[in-house]
Amino acid sequence: MAAISTRSVVLKALEKSVRHLPVPGVKADEWARRKADYADELIEQVARPEAQLYLDFALAKGDVESVTRERAIWHVRRLSGFGGSDMGVLFTNYQGGVTPFADVLHDRAVIAQKLLIELPTPAAGEDGAEDRHQMIRGNVFEGPIEQAFLRGHREFGLRPDTEGRERLRAWHAERAAAAPETLAMPWLQGSPDGLYLDRFGKRWLVDFKAPSDESGVRAHMSEIPQFYEGQLLHYALILREAGIPADHVALAPFSWSRMRVERCSLAVTDEKLALIERIGDHYYYDHLLRLELPKPRFSNTLVRLEEMDEKLAQRLRKLVATRKSKRWAEGIEETLGALIEQDLQRAGIDPLSVEGTVDLGIMRGARRQYRSIDTVLLKHRAHEAGVDVADESLYRTSEKFVLSTPRSKNSPHLDAIAGLGERAERAGEDLLMDLEEDGFEL
Repeated sequence: MAAISTRSVVLKALEKSVRHLPVPGVKADEWARRKADYADELIEQVARPEAQLYLDFALAKGDVESVTRERAIWHVRRLSGFGGSDMGVLFTNYQGGVTPFADVLHDRAVIAQKLLIELPTPAAGEDGAEDRHQMIRGNVFEGPIEQAFLRGHREFGLRPDTEGRERLRAWHAERAAAAPETLAMPWLQGSPDGLYLDRFGKRWLVDFKAPSDESGVRAHMSEIPQFYEGQLLHYALILREAGIPADHVALAPFSWSRMRVERCSLAVTDEKLALIERIGDHYYYDHLLRLELPKPRFSNTLVRLEEMDEKLAQRLRKLVATRKSKRWAEGIEETLGALIEQDLQRAGIDPLSVEGTVDLGIMRGARRQYRSIDTVLLKHRAHEAGVDVADESLYRTSEKFVLSTPRSKNSPHLDAIAGLGERAERAGEDLLMDLEEDGFEL
């Protein structure tokens, strides 16, 4: 299908999704131009190189043009309501919380996108390799992570809730065909990742996550972040409205080190669902339909102290000096490490091939292996029907020579190590004392 066909399809979808617009006072020709510009920019943004990684994965569905069109229309349909990620932001900000990446993820930005003031950010991320790699992980590993979750929860006899999924599709189709003013919660959009029935016929709602590191899994397991709680409650509300309420709701982050999917359950109450409904109504009726942005959470106004307390000034100077010293020390540490490796090579010891531990007196050295995901390989294998997260070929291993001080109480070098540490601490304390004696300026 030609590009112009994609444009016309997107414009048609756009017309339907933004019928609550334009802003009063905007002339018809200006509004038509704004919609056309929006469609052009959105198509270009979805098809740009950063988003191409998603297209590579999705090509099994069709050619680049059809996938580009599908992604653009997906963004357009979101303009008329709030999806799970939208609600995660609104839920957090409404209660005074701060979202991850709060500079770009906030309620004002969500409403600005719905009013065509800002262009929605594609799933691929605006820039930066890590954004793209996170997107790859989410798309490529979605199926394997789901399978790993089901294998890890065999005792519950979980199976896909096919009937529930069909009822959910019918519910969405019904709402799409109805006039928004006839619907309860016309803003309610979205579809959960996993919908299952257990051996007792209880319905499970599961949202999968693939954090980039183990700390993300631990954070989700200890307590579900407010941002994700809002998403889960949003999906639970959808299921209730569709007549298929969930009996068990859980966040399921994948642990790369354990190669398994963890589970953190969320207690869903009528009060919590009522809060989601109240938040959605607030932002939809008080902001979206009134064409008003929420007040900025952060102001560009520079607030200055009329008078600087000396203790505060000292602490600020110490903090700046400490951070600068840390960066300086990290640079010296890296340089010394490289020089020590060269010294060892001249002494006939190859740091990256040595077996066992090298005894260097006050320090010891050993070869360590680190494993990471080969994202380049993932990109090339994105079309494969099934990617096994346990497939070792998906990972690359790097080696590093690590130097550390002995920790054994029997080490004869403990006194020398402690003495060097004390000298370093005294040097740092001398610096802080000097800063206390220095003057300061507002």
